[in-house]
Amino acid sequence: MNNEELKDKIGNTFLKLYQTKYITDIEDLCQGENKVLMYLYAADGEPVYPSDIAKALMISKQRVTSVLNAMQKKGFCTLEHSTDDRRKIQVKITHTGEKNLEKKQSVVQGYFDIFIEEIGMDKISEMCDGLEKAVNLLIEKEQNGGIQ
Repeated sequence: MNNEELKDKIGNTFLKLYQTKYITDIEDLCQGENKVLMYLYAADGEPVYPSDIAKALMISKQRVTSVLNAMQKKGFCTLEHSTDDRRKIQVKITHTGEKNLEKKQSVVQGYFDIFIEEIGMDKISEMCDGLEKAVNLLIEKEQNGGIQ
């Protein structure tokens, strides 16, 4: 296989991957409310403020406010005045929010289980190593002005 054929194979493989429900499920987990829920879950009870979420997830404070209000209506989080500073609003994930997140994570983990079972642990590990190198390269290129 030559260089051009390999590039075509990479492109076609990603195209097929992006046409699967798997990618839709991963995108759902990594965007919007679920992305915020994952951040809150990872905070493990530590105080979290909307500004923390905006900064960590690189989204506007207005978008964070909108997402948090929607999540609160669904019972996924609580918004309470901070005991240290009543002007600040502290955000906490609820049991309902944790269960919702765990359900979505379970779906994605099921895909990973299939991959490992069908392809094998060694090949999946090797693939992950290669993908990690590719992602790190893309991040480095992005930080240095992108790919020209």
